[in-house]
Order: sequence, then structure tokens, then C-alpha cells
Amino acid sequence: MLRLKVLNETGDEGLGSAVAARIAEVYGFDVVVENGLVSSAEKAWNSQRRQYDAEKLVKHIHPGEPFVLILTGRDLYVEGLNFVFGYAPSPGGVLSIHRLKPSVEVGGFGRSLLLDRVLKEAVHEVGHLIGLRHCSAGSCVMSFSNSVDEVDLKSGELCERCRGRATFLLRQLHSR
Repeated sequence: MLRLKVLNETGDEGLGSAVAARIAEVYGFDVVVENGLVSSAEKAWNSQRRQYDAEKLVKHIHPGEPFVLILTGRDLYVEGLNFVFGYAPSPGGVLSIHRLKPSVEVGGFGRSLLLDRVLKEAVHEVGHLIGLRHCSAGSCVMSFSNSVDEVDLKSGELCERCRGRATFLLRQLHSR
């Protein structure tokens, strides 16, 4: 069975557990969650942008680890983009909740909206970890989201084409 380690530095253990359950459900990974801070994260800080370089953050994940997804509250960017929700160049990736948080909390609705957004983007980033690319189907979870509104509009599911491709890629990974 393939293994994914979620390094949860959000301070929200429930969020890490929900991500783990969703990734196990969609991709069949054995998911382990570790709560705590990523010690090398400050190496990725860009003081001019006041953001963390997602590429540098992922580079500091220890080699030899299984698939790894950092779940963080840090604001992320990659060169050429103002921000990213996540970045996942296999075998390590990062997903930020920073820009996924609702602007207004209304009677618990904000928590469920945040959870919905995080789970969609977690499925999206782990899709990249296994080799899926962005999808042109707007409702597919693998479609590119340039704004939180676009995250809200897409479903949390893989389209039929991406589901078939994921099955193929997962079989390949299992056979290694």
C-alpha cells in the first residue's frame, strides 16, 4: 500500500485528520499525520514578498520519505504567480489554508466552508503527487483554481477521465 505523510502545522488536528481520511478514500493511500512545525520552513521565507516560496519549502522535505504533503497556514507563492494554494512536484508537496479561509465566520458555516476548500485542494495536490495534471473540465477537482471562488465552484471529485488516469498511475506506483 502506498503511504502518504501529512505534516500538519496548522495547529488544527481535526483538519489534518480530515485530509488524511479524504486522501485515503480517494487514492487509497495509507495516511499518517504528524502535527507540528516544519523546522526548515524559515529557509523558504521571502521578506520582500512577505510570503513563503513553496518550491523552497518542498525542497527541504527529507529525502527518502514516502509521499509527503505539508499542510500549513503560511502564505505561499511560486515564481511567476502572486500566490498558490498549493504546490506538489512529487514526492513532496505543500497545501496552504491561508487563502482558503472564509472572510466571514457565520455560525460555524466558515468552518465547513474551510474544510470543503481544504479537502478539494488536498485531493488536487495529491493528484499532482501521483502524476495527474491540471484538467480542462471546470468541475473536476484537478482543474486549476486561480481564486477561492474557482475552488468553491469545482467539485471535490475527479472527473471520469482523471479517475481513470489516477487508477492507472496508482497501479504503476504500486508495481514499483
